[in-house]
Amino acid sequence: MALSAVDQLNNLETSYKPRAIDYETYFGEMELSEEEIQERIELAEDLDDVFEYLFVLYLAMLKTGKNVDRDELVQTVLTRYRDVLYDNGLDIDERYPGMYGISQRSSESIVDTTIAYGALNDWYTSEDRAMFLAENEANTIANYEDLMDAIDAGYTTKTWVTMADRKVRETHRDLEGVTISIFEPFDVGGYQMMVPKDDSMGAGPEEIVNCRCSLAWGDRNGDFYRRTENQGVFSVLPERMSKKHIREVANEFGIDISGLTLYIDSKEELLNAWFSGEANPDRIGTVSFFPNAFRSREELVRTIVHEAEHVKQFKEFGSEYVQQHRRMFEDITDKIEDEFVEGAKQKGLL
Repeated sequence: MALSAVDQLNNLETSYKPRAIDYETYFGEMELSEEEIQERIELAEDLDDVFEYLFVLYLAMLKTGKNVDRDELVQTVLTRYRDVLYDNGLDIDERYPGMYGISQRSSESIVDTTIAYGALNDWYTSEDRAMFLAENEANTIANYEDLMDAIDAGYTTKTWVTMADRKVRETHRDLEGVTISIFEPFDVGGYQMMVPKDDSMGAGPEEIVNCRCSLAWGDRNGDFYRRTENQGVFSVLPERMSKKHIREVANEFGIDISGLTLYIDSKEELLNAWFSGEANPDRIGTVSFFPNAFRSREELVRTIVHEAEHVKQFKEFGSEYVQQHRRMFEDITDKIEDEFVEGAKQKGLL
């Protein structure tokens, strides 16, 4: 049984030593904006839960003495993995279809490694491994997301960027500053890779695990791209469509959104929708923000207040009861929203 690509590094170095790096350090070292760093941390934290659940389920199967059901484990991980992608605003059905393959390959590989070695060494069902897998998977997903966003934005070239420190692999150091077509793969130690951490064309773990490299996007005029402003059809919206900006505004206005999972639904057709947000009654604590939420600072504040209040209602009364009495709770929430905005205006905040 072959080890998963991420796990193999434990055999490349000292076997089974702790491998995970805290998320803030791991992502914070990279040449990324604060927004990008926070998005990757949130994605990793959610994936961490998926892998810890896998280990619990696997150990429960062992304890019962029944045969370990590989298919059940793979399907469980895959479903939860893709739920995390959706919850983090990644439309894998249309916008990011390549994430189907990434999630499928990763789920199968991680489950197979767990089954093969989980009963032999505690590390394979440890919190350290869950975190180690999560930070690497999050980086892989985010790098692919960046590539698709850059293509959609019309950029035509990509440049490999390293951390330029002693920890950079020699094969990656050789790529520092190399610029190629956005549609072509880099030659990394003899492997083909579209982005850092890309294993879709067979790259080995020695080129993938704990890689901190990133890409800068450019066009024929040499202008480089980083996700700091709304792109494409969303460029008309004055408020930045990012989870970081939502948190910044919430903090500025004293709105408590701690514990909420933020999701930005960036489908173009939603620009014409009348609604601006939704608190998910099935996944309590998950709030979706639609393009209209970003048409003004006041609208964004209203959306944050409104949907955060619905989350409180779901937690206090249960989502089923709130849904059954939807009109009553909408009226209550509208009043809370209006009073908050009026108070902010009186303070000169809006």
